[in-house]
Amino acid sequence: MSKTKTNNKEACRINLDEEVYQLVVDMQNQIKSESQHLKLSPYKLNNWIIKCFHQKYFKKEKEALIEAFFDRKEFVNEYLKSLSNDDKFIQKMEEALVQLRKIGITGEHNFVGDNGLKQRKIKKILGDEAVTNNSFKQKIE
Repeated sequence: MSKTKTNNKEACRINLDEEVYQLVVDMQNQIKSESQHLKLSPYKLNNWIIKCFHQKYFKKEKEALIEAFFDRKEFVNEYLKSLSNDDKFIQKMEEALVQLRKIGITGEHNFVGDNGLKQRKIKKILGDEAVTNNSFKQKIE
């Protein structure tokens, strides 16, 4: 997305991939074929779609958007970089799991039950080296 100035108005350009752009053009063509006297460009249609989405759907879909674009690796790397000792490591991992649960990243599995499931989920998030520390193994079991 980049900002531009046209006719003393600040505007924003949004880049669409080819498939999405084609959807916009198809919608524009369908609308124009049903009504002859329209001044409808892909630019105007995009504006209308975004405004409509924001008014009707954004609040309902915000959590789904957060989950869809959440970067697990970046989140976990940030936590791992801040660690200084084993005690803090355990605390930070527990905080990370709470945060992941908040946004629904943990899926339908529950960390409270099966010990193997806990380790598999942590390995999936962090990789196989996640359960090499013995005190951490004991803590998650």
